[in-house]
Amino acid sequence: MFSDPRSAGVAQLVIRTYRDRGFYRLPAYCIMPDHIHLLVILLSPHRHLSRVVSTLKNAINVELREDGKRIWWQWGYYDRIMRDSESTEDVASYILMNPVRKGLVDDYRRWPYGGVVDRWY
Repeated sequence: MFSDPRSAGVAQLVIRTYRDRGFYRLPAYCIMPDHIHLLVILLSPHRHLSRVVSTLKNAINVELREDGKRIWWQWGYYDRIMRDSESTEDVASYILMNPVRKGLVDDYRRWPYGGVVDRWY
């Protein structure tokens, strides 16, 4: 679904737009051809992750509809709460290295649909 550069670019724009609107901090993200990884830190106790994910999915579809495209998202999403024993750096590194592990690039910095937005250190 995101192997098309336009679709991946739309997803990237939406993810960063909602970050800029103050929904979350974004230490790392990566848009892969068939899924998205996000490391988010919610900025309000009144904002729930399930609602943020739903909002992002909907906003991506609204933008892609202008191109006559639609993404059929899987129901729900996979989330993982970081434990005290885990470091943000390790989780961010895992996310950023996805395109390298899949053989799409040799250096994560060459992947145009991911990166570090908010430094965590």
